[in-house]
Amino acid sequence: NMLFGGIYDHARGGIHRYSVKSDWVIPHFEKMLYDQAGLIKVLAKLGLIYPNPLIFDALFDTVEYLSKEMQSESGYFFSSQDADTEGEEGIYFTFTENEFDNVLEKDESLKNQKEKLKNWFGISPKGNFEKGLSIISLDPAFKEDFLTEEGWEIVRKVRKEIYNERKKRIPPGTDNKGIASWNFMLLSALCDVIQY
Repeated sequence: NMLFGGIYDHARGGIHRYSVKSDWVIPHFEKMLYDQAGLIKVLAKLGLIYPNPLIFDALFDTVEYLSKEMQSESGYFFSSQDADTEGEEGIYFTFTENEFDNVLEKDESLKNQKEKLKNWFGISPKGNFEKGLSIISLDPAFKEDFLTEEGWEIVRKVRKEIYNERKKRIPPGTDNKGIASWNFMLLSALCDVIQY
């Protein structure tokens, strides 16, 4: 349920700090290093007993996110990324219905499936967050459709397009201090991933 919900960053990987609701859709958008360590450790073990693209994509996308955005030139990992951008919480991570439509229009194969994909990703005219914004999530009601080989390839395409669009925005700030205990937690989790 966490991997379906908005607490998981569907565009980039990684998990937000916590959810404000029990359905995991609306997070507090800050990303903490120790949460990424916990997520990786759980997914590495879960993937062994429940092999599934939902789990594997979350695992490897999170590792990639950490290596590209959260690692210093010296090799240690940064402690966190902010929830706010330009003074507003979550604005970097959320989309209006119109913005989501525009993302889909950039790929011909997605363009003709707009309504279906808006259902899958929980996008609506009124949104599920403030000011008509929608937090990207996957609606479990449609999991029989998107957890198929063909459906999951579509999910991957949408996530890629969302990420490409988001890269044009001002990203949240990063706290670039290295906290030894949090780095140790992450390194311990990455040892589990090496088993793959």
